[in-house]
Amino acid sequence: MQRKMAPRRFAPLDPAKKKEGDDRPVLKGIVFDVDGTLCKSKFCARYTYGITTRRTHLSIAIMRSTPTSFQDSHAVTCPAQSLGEARHHHSSITPLTQPGLPQNYMFGEMRSALGITKATDILDHVYSLPPSEQEEAQEKIRAIERKAMASQRPQAGLVQLMDYLDSRNIRKGICTRNFDAPVEHLLTTFLPKSLFHPIVTREFRPPKPDPAGILHIAKEWMYEDGGDGLIMVGDSIDDMTAGRRAGAATVLLESEANGHLKEHECTDLVVRQLDELIGILEKGFEGRDIGETEKEAEKL
Repeated sequence: MQRKMAPRRFAPLDPAKKKEGDDRPVLKGIVFDVDGTLCKSKFCARYTYGITTRRTHLSIAIMRSTPTSFQDSHAVTCPAQSLGEARHHHSSITPLTQPGLPQNYMFGEMRSALGITKATDILDHVYSLPPSEQEEAQEKIRAIERKAMASQRPQAGLVQLMDYLDSRNIRKGICTRNFDAPVEHLLTTFLPKSLFHPIVTREFRPPKPDPAGILHIAKEWMYEDGGDGLIMVGDSIDDMTAGRRAGAATVLLESEANGHLKEHECTDLVVRQLDELIGILEKGFEGRDIGETEKEAEKL
């Protein structure tokens, strides 16, 4: 049985709103997913991973494996059973046709190209192949991503939120399962002046829902307490689970495809568009009560 967890909280970023005796911790940084979070498009690329480079705004740092300390230190439990159930729920959603929303049909295209069923995780399959076959499989995935990249669009409120975070000197990182080209395209096209570092993409392993990528970002920022002072913003069960396991607060960007995650035990807060976070952070982040046991739920 899981214990009920206290709500995740951070002090207001607006100094005028911080009252004497407010003991809420200071927000140290925010980690973002990419597809479905920073951008909306006709592809859904939560299946690839690593650290990438972007002109003068990014530093080169390719990580192909993760020390055990990244995987184990500061990790917080998020039940595997609930993760599996959420993934099953997600995989059964009918593909969306509205423009500007993440679409699940891309998973089908990738699995078809790789010759696997939807019960098989795409990344797990690729990394299970003999080394001599992995690059060919990766290139099949990349080809589909490149084709879909042309339809990439910024999420509502993206620029406003990033400008605000920059004005408050809040660090920003990226932890995505995309490969580097879609990330490069997004940042160069829509956020040319905004700094994100580090950027964790395809080559970094293990991928979300493992917390290793977020813990790596925390360590790069010289935070030795894991993700405790961070927020993970994403739109998938992998984002929420990775954030929770890293010790970070989690924010779900709600869409028609992920409504089932609003009440998930790994989700602290839900927003409909990115710039809603501005008012929330100005006044002080307050997550919801989560993680009640089954017995407690039966009493309600």
